[in-house]
Amino acid sequence: MNAPGSAIPRLVTGSIPGHLLSQTLPAIIGVAAIMSIGIVDAYFIGQLGSEALAAVSFIFPVAVASTSLGVGVMVGINSVVARALGEGDFARAARRANLGIVFALGCGVVMGLALWAVIDPIFAAMNAQPALMPLSRRTGEVAASMDEANAGAAGAAAASDEFALSINEISRQAASSSELARLA
Repeated sequence: MNAPGSAIPRLVTGSIPGHLLSQTLPAIIGVAAIMSIGIVDAYFIGQLGSEALAAVSFIFPVAVASTSLGVGVMVGINSVVARALGEGDFARAARRANLGIVFALGCGVVMGLALWAVIDPIFAAMNAQPALMPLSRRTGEVAASMDEANAGAAGAAAASDEFALSINEISRQAASSSELARLA
């Protein structure tokens, strides 16, 4: 561990496997916890009956696909922002981050409208019984509302001082790493 005020960032010294473990383990635990919610949901929804459970099972792959597309957009945005931070161009990183937010919102609106337009044919292609389609559609609307609430909470967290401090630390480390790479 580096002494306080040291110019060498933490991620450029030490064991690469150790850094990978310390950086990815919290994410792995978080994803596993989120995925385990599906088991709990299935238990409680199963208490409502097999039709309710079947309705949820039809919306689940659609929700996972749309979430995966959203994650892909955010990974791309993170990449272009990280490159600007690594070059030490904080103004360009901020512009790219702002453009990324607008782009992600635009993609979300387009994907949401497209999904709304084709959800019944998707359910029909999945062999959903006509009686289950309204239940699956309503489940999707509830899931979308929960995603909107989650996005609002993430936006509030992004505005917090802690987030700004962590971005500042990442920026400092990226600039230091870039400088070390240039000197090497």
